[in-house]
Amino acid sequence: MTTFYIQRLNTGPHRQAIIDLMATGKLVQGFSYPGMTLDDYDQFHDAWHQQLKWDLTDDEIHRHFLTLQLLKAYQPGDVLVLPKVPDSNHFRLVTVSAPYYFSETPAFQDSNEFRSVVPVDPATIQDFAIADYPIIRAGFKTHRRNVNRIKDATLLDAIAALTH
Repeated sequence: MTTFYIQRLNTGPHRQAIIDLMATGKLVQGFSYPGMTLDDYDQFHDAWHQQLKWDLTDDEIHRHFLTLQLLKAYQPGDVLVLPKVPDSNHFRLVTVSAPYYFSETPAFQDSNEFRSVVPVDPATIQDFAIADYPIIRAGFKTHRRNVNRIKDATLLDAIAALTH
């Protein structure tokens, strides 16, 4: 059975490169510096402090870890909904083609980040004008984390209708 997720992309200087990389079959996620694999919370926690040096509580770091853990749940055939891709007036659907993996090499030479990789099928990329889909637009407001599993039946139906 297909599972649907909303995944938000990095809004920093690599945003367009992330969008472009999708056409090659790779969707990369931020918060993935060296050592920040999603296999071990203690390692993720230690790497967070070493790499980011942000003044977050352990609970806040744990919430980031749990949110990103959803990447590991992705299965081939699952559909990702990407708000504000390719621009703020659109959203994108793309299908997962293989399980998530953590790359030891960053996706971009000028950044030490973006090591969490979700293989996607470029042939499944579809872009839609957000103004034409008010149910989906409203769903983006209620699913604010970086990675969200969609459970709302109305939202699921609206997205599923676009995949047929």
